[in-house]
Amino acid sequence: MRRPILAALTATLLVPASADAAFFAGEVIDGPNADLVSVGDVDISREGTGGVVFVKREGGIERAYLSQITDGGLGQPGRIDPGLGAPASQPVLAASTNGRMAVAFVAGDTLWTSIKKKDQAGFTPPLAVATGGISNPSIDMSINGATYVSYTQSGDVKVARSNRDDPNFAVLPAPVDVNPGQPAGVGGNDRSRVVVSADGTALVVWGENGTDGRNHVFARRLFELRLSTAPQDLTLNDAGAGSADRPEVDIEDDSSYAQVTFRQRIGDAPRIFMRRLVGSAFNAPEAIDNGAFGTSGRVDLTGRGEGLFGVSRVGGGITGGTIFNNKISGIGPQDPGGTTIEAQAIPAVGENEDGVISWLHGTEGNATVRGKSFEGVEFLKATGEAVLSKPEFGPVRTQDGFDAAASRAGDVIAVFLQGGDTDKRLVAGVFDKPPTRISGSNTTKVRKLTRLSWAPSLNLFGAPFYRVVVDGKQLADTQQTQFIPQPGQIPDGTHNWQIFIRDRRGQEVVSRTRQLRVDNTPPTLTISLKKKKREVTVTARAGDPNGAEPSGLSRVLVDWGDGKLERMGTKASKTFASLGTKRIRVKAVDKAGNEIQVERSTRIG
Repeated sequence: MRRPILAALTATLLVPASADAAFFAGEVIDGPNADLVSVGDVDISREGTGGVVFVKREGGIERAYLSQITDGGLGQPGRIDPGLGAPASQPVLAASTNGRMAVAFVAGDTLWTSIKKKDQAGFTPPLAVATGGISNPSIDMSINGATYVSYTQSGDVKVARSNRDDPNFAVLPAPVDVNPGQPAGVGGNDRSRVVVSADGTALVVWGENGTDGRNHVFARRLFELRLSTAPQDLTLNDAGAGSADRPEVDIEDDSSYAQVTFRQRIGDAPRIFMRRLVGSAFNAPEAIDNGAFGTSGRVDLTGRGEGLFGVSRVGGGITGGTIFNNKISGIGPQDPGGTTIEAQAIPAVGENEDGVISWLHGTEGNATVRGKSFEGVEFLKATGEAVLSKPEFGPVRTQDGFDAAASRAGDVIAVFLQGGDTDKRLVAGVFDKPPTRISGSNTTKVRKLTRLSWAPSLNLFGAPFYRVVVDGKQLADTQQTQFIPQPGQIPDGTHNWQIFIRDRRGQEVVSRTRQLRVDNTPPTLTISLKKKKREVTVTARAGDPNGAEPSGLSRVLVDWGDGKLERMGTKASKTFASLGTKRIRVKAVDKAGNEIQVERSTRIG
């Protein structure tokens, strides 16, 4: 396993978001390097795998790279276009469960894809999907591994699909366009977006020129390699309604439900709307810009449909809110202002309904990335805000890409470029939940101590470390969930012990104190034998010795030489049927499980 670059860096702890999480700024993935070009896409699976794809020059040629999340940090980047000579651009990434990932990018006017299969270390070699007039890919993968990629080809929006762990993508027979004679998916404002539900059904949205002279936003469902016969025009047709563009989409685990945001001019004002897919049709549009005129909007949903949305306002700043029980709430300014650049607001929410809205703040040439965290979308409780970029790295490069994503626990990574033309850095700002608190699993009863054990702590961004502290003294620092003490390291008696759980960024939580009562001393035992012809009587004197924590005697057993242990009191007798030497064994066991045995021989006849 390659050691993550970030593991060697000290993250800067910023404003605590709450007692349960914190922002960390300026974790460098690559650079300083003049050859860094742009950020492509960030995606994180529910289990915390994933990464960021980006473009960097190598030998003067632009190549597509991936930095995977490794032990909670973004690790050493590697090329995802090996063996290809043509320059690469527009890389996108999808991450799913069991370590699965898929990437797509454009190189040599060809759309290329590559996948990482379940529990595999590397990616399959890139395979060509389509050639000629290719731009604007978008990719998503279901939690079960079905993958769709949408893209623009010569003015049409097309889609290709692969089955789970299959590197071969099949292109749907027809474009998804409503009117193939009109330009669709062209340029940054009309590019398509595709999302996939848990059952493998997909939804694609895009912008397309209409025959009425306006630009329209459409949505269409995909069933494996079949197109829905009922594409939906999401564009408002009210009086004064103009062109619509910039569609974004997210879908629930249940493919019947999704949310689409888009921009549309109403009179002279650009407004941001959201529409919810319910079954085969969309609900009426709802304005989500708080009347502040928007440049773009994005939405991120949990598998159950709760979520966050963010709106970039005209003139700078953001508005944001939540979706809970299918209702929009909390609409209002989330940025105090003092900014003139497009915010590019990106919401990211975990399955626990905690999340972060990230955005660009400031002015061109003096921009930063900010993040605002929310605990539970039901109440829209803001828990903290911080600058995720580092001032010493220079201004954020606002035109070179910016993206963010969340794990199921609400951990968030936002990635962007900072610096001048000669000292660019690929940088991550992280919202990291600390490890969950745990409890030791050892009993508080007097026991023979062979090991201390505890439940694993949940920490999706890297395996945590456990410090074992007994009576205020650290005995171990391990990533295992047990500790085997050396003989005498924890003596007989009553002790207090705790587990301190620490993540890779130094966040630490502590278990509650538990009592440990140790008795590692075996009982005392003496025996005597008395023989009368063929009858042998054994007398045992056993007890738990005086000590700091005696558990008490549990039982005494005798073996008359046949390998069978029988309970006895202080005395036991047996008449032997055969002659010869008899080997008699007596064992004493205390309540902690310590034991001692004594053997004697006697001859019959």
